Amino acid sequence: MDQTDNAIQYFKKALRLDSSFTATYLNYSFLLNKEGRYNEAIALLEKGYRFTSTQADRAYFNYNLALAHRYLENCPTALNKINEAIRLIDDQNIKERFLKTKKRIDFWCGDEPIRVLELDD
Repeated sequence: MDQTDNAIQYFKKALRLDSSFTATYLNYSFLLNKEGRYNEAIALLEKGYRFTSTQADRAYFNYNLALAHRYLENCPTALNKINEAIRLIDDQNIKERFLKTKKRIDFWCGDEPIRVLELDD
């Protein structure tokens, strides 16, 4: 069993022990996103979202949902989720990180204009 499989087993066990601990959902979904298992990450985040109790938690859930939806090329949902994450987060440093991610999503989804360079003759 490799490290990823081992981590997945620990996350599953952690959820069995305490299915309301939001950090487990966030970290597990981060791993699933990293592994390209976007639909699983989305389902996990949607399940865990109901346990969020703070704006920051909801912001992080929306951020991770935005990433998964972007990789599935579901641009409207990705943009909706990143905008919600930006709206919810109070920490300015994290907000700046979320804004950078939004710029990348805008670019990937074609909402940012392509700049054409003109060559001098």
